[in-house]
Amino acid sequence: MKKILLLAVALTTAFFIYRHSSRSVPVAVYETFPEAWVRGYQEDALHLADGEAARKDVNRYPRVGLVPASLIELIHGIGQKVESFEKFEGGDVAIEAKQTLAFDPPGITSAIGGAMVMTFHHTVQMRKTAEGWKIVAFKPTFLEVRDVRRR
Repeated sequence: MKKILLLAVALTTAFFIYRHSSRSVPVAVYETFPEAWVRGYQEDALHLADGEAARKDVNRYPRVGLVPASLIELIHGIGQKVESFEKFEGGDVAIEAKQTLAFDPPGITSAIGGAMVMTFHHTVQMRKTAEGWKIVAFKPTFLEVRDVRRR
């Protein structure tokens, strides 16, 4: 009975380790991509994209196209939260995530954390290639901009 219990625990542990590791690599690549995108580092974002369609998506949806660069004087922090992760039959991965950007608008300087927060929703499809995980489709949606301090 103890052997069966130990075997069940070992198999369960192995399953969760496999599931975590198979998810963590594409998520880590995803988290690098939107940081480059939101900072306006097009070349870094394009390096993580694969295929002409993905490159067109990156160029079609620059952050400055969604939010004018004149609104942001200083970026304080960028955060990503993966809301859903789905693996398809062919090995592709779909990620839905929310990205936050803490920033100071012109004329308002905060010491820590940014005076305002901007939020985006990302729909991303990824594929494992010979060079590693790459973005094959990308669609950002601007959600909101709000003041951090309550008055």
